[in-house]
Amino acid sequence: YQRRVHGDAFVMKRWQEVLKAWNVTFLPDSAGHFTQGLGMLVNLRELGCGSRSWRYSMLVDNNIIVKMFVEPLGPNTDYKHSDAHSMLRFLNPSVSSPHFVTVYSREGCSSSNLVKSMLRGHGWPYQEHVVGKDLTVESLLGVTGSNTTPQIFIDGRLIGGVPELQDHLQRSHSKPR
Repeated sequence: YQRRVHGDAFVMKRWQEVLKAWNVTFLPDSAGHFTQGLGMLVNLRELGCGSRSWRYSMLVDNNIIVKMFVEPLGPNTDYKHSDAHSMLRFLNPSVSSPHFVTVYSREGCSSSNLVKSMLRGHGWPYQEHVVGKDLTVESLLGVTGSNTTPQIFIDGRLIGGVPELQDHLQRSHSKPR
């Protein structure tokens, strides 16, 4: 898999590190030549951004563009066409999208460890934010409405703690999407 972005090599390297995407080749396009050749270079100077790549994703097989997903021009910043789900649905329409799971935890918290174990046991990947390391107690309170851990969000919706996750997993038949 390759990712080409209208940006410089330093930005690409940092994205790869943050995303831990070691199996993805990031191809910078800092001068915009590739992007311009696709007709996807837009002038955003009035917004103080200069020339930028419009939002799109594409499937390329053996240097041939198989499919492009392009966001409509306009001020909307939502990804409705060029997102990963659109590409995944194109590649395999019978596969449903995965759940987005976020766990707010504390180091050494047995309930936090139990929640992570339950999610792993059911094959549900998650993103973890550790209080005191990734965010403050005040931030946890602001995001979840509680200062206790664990707090689990699934698909942007607050589920709660251990008993609520157990109920949720039982209702969803323990299957990841």
